[in-house]
This record gives sequence, C-alpha cells and structure tokens, in this order.
Amino acid sequence: MRQRRVILAEYFTAEDRTLLFLVREDFLEPIVKEIHQTTAQIRDFVTEYFQSEPATDRHSRKSTSDKVRDLPEDEFQAFLHDFISPLIELDKTGNPITQPGDIVWFVPHDFLHYLPLHVVKLGEQYLGDRNPVCYTPSASVMKYCHQKRKGKREKALIMGDPMIYTRDQTLAIQSLFTPGAAELHIEDATIDLLKRKLSETRADIDILHIACHGNFDSEQALQSGIILPDGRLTAEDIFALEMKVDLVTLSACESGINENKPGDELIGLTRALIYAGTPSVIVSIWEVDAISTSILMTHFYQKIIAGATKVDALQQAQVELRTMTIEIAIAYYTATQKRLPDPIDQRQLQWDIADLHYNVGDMGRASELYEVLRQTATPNSLEIAKIDNLVLRCELREGSIPKRYPYAHPYFWAPFVLIGYWR
Repeated sequence: MRQRRVILAEYFTAEDRTLLFLVREDFLEPIVKEIHQTTAQIRDFVTEYFQSEPATDRHSRKSTSDKVRDLPEDEFQAFLHDFISPLIELDKTGNPITQPGDIVWFVPHDFLHYLPLHVVKLGEQYLGDRNPVCYTPSASVMKYCHQKRKGKREKALIMGDPMIYTRDQTLAIQSLFTPGAAELHIEDATIDLLKRKLSETRADIDILHIACHGNFDSEQALQSGIILPDGRLTAEDIFALEMKVDLVTLSACESGINENKPGDELIGLTRALIYAGTPSVIVSIWEVDAISTSILMTHFYQKIIAGATKVDALQQAQVELRTMTIEIAIAYYTATQKRLPDPIDQRQLQWDIADLHYNVGDMGRASELYEVLRQTATPNSLEIAKIDNLVLRCELREGSIPKRYPYAHPYFWAPFVLIGYWR
C-alpha cells in the first residue's frame, strides 16, 4: 500500500505580511510563500466574524455561532484564498504540492488559530473535502503527540450531561462499541468521577468522549472549561491530570478556543489535554448546534470503530453531514425517538422535526407538523401563541423552494477540528 503523504503547512504572521512554509518528506528544503495579509488584518477579520461580543444596552450578546451563521461566504473565501491556494501550486518537479487525499497538517500562527482553514475552497471544492486536515499548535508538538500515541481504540469512557441531544449522542456512541467496551455516565457524569476514572483505570481507557456544555473565558483562559453536573472542569484542572487515552473528544461549545500568549503559546483546553498526555484531541472552534453535532459524532465513531484513522474519520463524517438530505436527517430523529421514549423528549423531538422542515423552507410540511403540536398544547398557553406565529410565517413564506441539505452550511459541519496525531 502506498505510503500516505503528509504536507506540513506552517504559517508565520508579521506586521507587513504572512509567510507560509510548505514541507513534504521528499522536499530538500521548504517551499516559502508570501501572503499579503498582515497580523492586524487577520486579527480584525477574526474579531469581526469569529469572536463573540458581549451584550450591550441596545443589543443582546452575539455568539460565535451567530457570527458564523451570518458569515459572508464570498468575503470569507476571498480573504483566506491566498492562505490555501499554494497547496495546489506546482513544486520544483512540476507536480502539485498536494494531491487529493494527501493529509494537510496545519500549524497556524497567532490569530490564524481561530480560523477554519479546512472550509476554504479550492475552485468549487472545500479543502476539507479534497484533503483530510489536522492541526497542531506548533510543529514540535506533533513529535510529542506521536510519542504519546496508544495505538488502540477498543475501550471508551463516555460522559454527557442530561440534555436531550447530548444524552442521545452518548447513547448512540455507546451502542457502536462491543457490548461492555464503552462505559457510559450521564446523571453521574461528575468531575470527581472523571478524575477517579483517569487515576484508577486510565490504562484501560482508549477513548474519552465528553458531551456537554463548554465555554471559553477570554479574561482567564485557564478557567475555560467543560461544564459537568458538579461544576466546571477547567484547563487548569486538566494540566494536573495524567492521561493515557489515545483520543479525547470534547463535544462541547468553543472547546478548542485558546488564548495567545507571547511566543504564540496557546493556553486553553487543547494545550492542557496535550500536556496531560493525549496525542489526539477533537475540539470545536465556535458554539455548536446540538443536533448536527450529535449526528456528526455518531458518524465519526462509526468510522473510528470500523478502523479509519482519526483524520479520515472526521473528514468523512463532515462530508456526510454536509451532504445529508432532509430524509436522512429525519431518519436520525426517528432513531432518537426510539432511544428516548420519555414523553417530554418525544415532544421536544416533534418540535425539532417541525423546525427542521421550517428551516429548510418546506413550509407546507412545517405548518402541518405545527398544527399537530397545537392539538396537544395547553389551551391559551404561550406554546399556542408560538404555534400561531409560526403557522402564520409558514403561510407568508409558502411557495419557497425547500433546501435539500439542511446541514450544508459550514456552521453545522465544520466547527470540530483534530488537534495532534492524525492516525
């Protein structure tokens, strides 16, 4: 079998330009490209489109998810095109520097750490479709991650909060493993339990998957963390742990956002997990959608258990989510209804199916489903008023052409990135 090629793309941003160093195993020396964007321009772009804004007297808080949803596609692609286009330029032998399927290993610098470079298009194709992509905080980190690799992914510790889609996500992932190989904790998913498991049985944990809420603290990056029922597990807490797992997945909001320190040192959950001994980490770089995240993670672990590398599994899961039709999405909701029979969960799922049709512009079907919800709603309640408003909106938008792919926007499929060892 042909040796898998890996191309290192390392950036350095400066006051007057950005430099891109391209390294491949057969290169005698790096290829160096100059990019006209400066540190200040990149910082302004990130601040405008990828950093949350606090609430003011006139405006509510604008989250990273709000900004990514409203991201002007043309402006995003135009700004970042020159950062990615050198990957398909010709090397000294006259061949493209990368071929489709080659692994692209990004080492961003400064504010580039906040940007989803895999969402940049080469022609009409996303880079993330053409090439599996991984990231590291620095080039030297990959050697450390390679040394820490465990090489097996047989047993998992899965923890999640009781929210409907995180609960369903963890149940779905557990079901993919051999019976007894995945230990699941939901109601008792506490920090104390996690620390005890990592201390007492860490050698038996190959994969740690945590599905919960998370947040980035821009004032105190070491206090950024994931929120479990008994409190917040912070980056500072993780620095003190000793981890022997092969993969940690933080299925949470903004779990991959870090604070830059002098020397481009990243402080946050990602750095803490790698420092604690994890060779591969999957984290998010904006606030994520619970439903699409649950689908993505289920597809990712299906690939992992089937033997795919981490980088390939994430790429394939992202492509499948982006190209998922509404019919397949509805099948996911149906499977969730079977896993979560509680009447409260069932009603929430009814609402979400109706909203899915509304969001893709299928107004006729959405109106029908809202009317079904009306039949069991409490008379004269706020829910009735909400249904009336949505039915009216459906009538006003009747005749619109439904979108076939509900999760085609990068907001849904692109927030999670693989940090560290790709295999």
